Amino acid sequence: MRFRASGFFMNKTKLPTFRKWAARLAERKRGLLCLVGIAASLALAHEALRRYFATPLECNQPCRDGLNCEPLSLSVEVKPKRIKVGVPHSLWYRVELKNRSCQRVSVLDAGAFIDSQKLLLKTSGLWVSVTGPDGRELERLPYPRADGGMAWDYGTTKGRKTFGEGTIHPYRMDEYFYQRARRAGRLSDDWYTALDPGESFVTIPSKLGPYRIVATSSTKYGAISHGSAWVDTDDAPSFPSPPADFQSFDRYSFNRPGKYVLRVGFVAKPSFETGHPYWEALSKSAQRWFEMFRLRPKYGIRLNATKVSIETPPHVIEVVR
Repeated sequence: MRFRASGFFMNKTKLPTFRKWAARLAERKRGLLCLVGIAASLALAHEALRRYFATPLECNQPCRDGLNCEPLSLSVEVKPKRIKVGVPHSLWYRVELKNRSCQRVSVLDAGAFIDSQKLLLKTSGLWVSVTGPDGRELERLPYPRADGGMAWDYGTTKGRKTFGEGTIHPYRMDEYFYQRARRAGRLSDDWYTALDPGESFVTIPSKLGPYRIVATSSTKYGAISHGSAWVDTDDAPSFPSPPADFQSFDRYSFNRPGKYVLRVGFVAKPSFETGHPYWEALSKSAQRWFEMFRLRPKYGIRLNATKVSIETPPHVIEVVR
């Protein structure tokens, strides 16, 4: 009786030998050990960096906890100290808000640092008040509009019918400094700022760029809407260039000679984040790179119970004929 070999024995040409099987197992084992080693190294590096950023350093800011001392400081420069009566766009100012605490200070209203139209109330953000020679506080001028209205928008003339030439305004916000503040992470889309320990935020300066605010009228879905728009002009008279890094102070009219007192303050209710100086020492680009790998230290947020309210010493401006 004959038996076929394929029924009782392994076919060497079709199934791997023990040596080949053992070699493949060893190769897979080496690969697995290699992956485990890489993962362990990354975990150790991650933990080392986390502890490195979490290690506290001595803080050199004058306000350590941000709660039992004044966490913010405000400084103001005004120029010139003497202006002529009735001359518009002759006064300039620069305001700097600085975090003097050891914590990151967040949710600060920076709208008035960008647009002087927002210098409205003494209850939130940056505010300015001017007292005239008679001791009374001056009323702020409304932002001009060609049709005499009080409100206006940032529209363009595209697709609209414009009429009336409007008054020429020589200065506007410097877009370069505005975009630079956004790229540096000091300004959000909704005009709020967050400051690291020792970091400052300053008013966005003005630049020379004459334009008119003209009345507009447009029709949409059968309804007529009226507004205003900025229109560049090339027939403006010669205006002096603004002082470097200063913003135009054009919301008050100095129509009488005498001494005017200008006061500047800032009001906010910020949140404080426990900062890590090692992390704060990194550049913004390096921080973003580490954040991709979830290496940002976890901040403990503490809300301040009372508002921060600061005011600079008054500035005296003399208006002469």
